[in-house]
Amino acid sequence: MSRKEHIELSKIIAQHPWLSDKSKEIRNLLFSECETDEHRHLITAIISELVHVDMYSYKELIKSVAENIKNTHLTSSTTLIVSMTGDRSADSGQHVLYELKYFLRYYKWTGYTAVNKYNESHKIFKDNGQQDTDLILVDNFIGSGRTVQTRINWVKETFKIKNYKTPNISVKVALCTKSGFDFLKSEGVDVYASKIINDKLIENLFSSNKDHYIEMMQYLESKLLTVYKTKKNITKLLPSLGYGKAQVALSIETMNTPNNVFPIFWWQYSNNTKEREVLLLRDMEDA
Repeated sequence: MSRKEHIELSKIIAQHPWLSDKSKEIRNLLFSECETDEHRHLITAIISELVHVDMYSYKELIKSVAENIKNTHLTSSTTLIVSMTGDRSADSGQHVLYELKYFLRYYKWTGYTAVNKYNESHKIFKDNGQQDTDLILVDNFIGSGRTVQTRINWVKETFKIKNYKTPNISVKVALCTKSGFDFLKSEGVDVYASKIINDKLIENLFSSNKDHYIEMMQYLESKLLTVYKTKKNITKLLPSLGYGKAQVALSIETMNTPNNVFPIFWWQYSNNTKEREVLLLRDMEDA
């Protein structure tokens, strides 16, 4: 390892001790994939903004979601708590739904109905005798907020088609980007997030020269595999700058990295189909 590499690694690990076992991955990113000092400047500037949520902090964020539910919803027996999951795959929304069990019991807020998938909420509403007055959509992270809005619209439209009285809909999450939170608020959504994180990082870090640095990141992304085929032969496209061009830098310990995060940190394959040494982990079947 050269002196220059040692200095850069030491700076990053001093700021983010949790990356101490990722020296190989950091070196690969900074000194193999980055070609110039300016490339390295861009990547290290983003890493300096990287938000890491360890397991203890994550539990506290979920606890805050439970506390907010307890404080804002008086009647648990007529409340549906609904994962934003839409298919049979294991998902972050279902994980939050499970974690909330403990903390809602801790707050003595019990008797609600848990729903594993948002697109089954109307069925559970019917099974409950159409008596539920509140529907809370939960997940661990919101990026742009657009997916949340589609979930809400689907619920409202489906209840309307079924001629059901639509419950009061709210959204509760552990983490949300500032842009996603502002968008949902502007759409009139009742949304709560335990922690707001910055997005649009390149625009914020390099405001006077943002286009130049966005092009630079896209050049680095050009070294990544553009199209990935899942085991079910579903096409997954490289989400340039993160899904929705969110430009997020976030790590949640032992959790799938959100696809809103810059793919340079987690996308598994180079454009020659070789596997990369990546800083953050995300299952490519969910890419």
